Amino acid sequence: MKSSSFITKLPIVSVNEGEQIVTIQSLVVSRSSKKVEYFTVNGGAGSIVPLMLPFKDVIGIGNDYVVVQSAGMIKKLYDNAEFIAAAEEGVVLIGASVMSTAGDILEKVVDYVIDEKSGAIASLTLGNAQEIAGDKLVSISAKFIVVDLAGAAAPAAKAEEPEPEPELDENVAFLVGKVVNSDVASGDGGFVIKAGTVLTAELVTEAEKRDMMLQLTMAV
Repeated sequence: MKSSSFITKLPIVSVNEGEQIVTIQSLVVSRSSKKVEYFTVNGGAGSIVPLMLPFKDVIGIGNDYVVVQSAGMIKKLYDNAEFIAAAEEGVVLIGASVMSTAGDILEKVVDYVIDEKSGAIASLTLGNAQEIAGDKLVSISAKFIVVDLAGAAAPAAKAEEPEPEPELDENVAFLVGKVVNSDVASGDGGFVIKAGTVLTAELVTEAEKRDMMLQLTMAV
């Protein structure tokens, strides 16, 4: 995840040319996909022709550079019909007004974070430092960014599943369900299983803890 403010001004390096060519100027977010689809590019001193780079043509966005395969990925805006359409449909989010679905005007966007792999908006930062998660973003228009601060509906509570019964020790399993024919007591007399008792896993386990398994086995 990287912020718009971090990506802006990053230099672009071409793999084929092996050199820095230009720098990122701004991020263009599509109103329809709500993702970064293009970068506007600063062509350097004396350049007055707007340049654009499709997000899909970026190999990687690192901490130091944006990497593309070749300088040819960057084209003049007015030489490409696709770029012109993207510029008309896209929005530069910085400075955009934000409105909630409740009809409240919020602060303007001062920064936002994107997934550098997909271009999806992860969060918006408003002028009052309020953070709004990307999944609250409802729509983007030329006038407003609309967000739903009510949040998504809470997921339905899952029915609690009973915990599986622990597997019984072989010796314990052998005695469970059997009837004791005579009283069996622990060495200190503190635990007694009376004659006629139907053995449960809990009783047998307790008898095992008290070293009564031999007596108990002989008593069934």
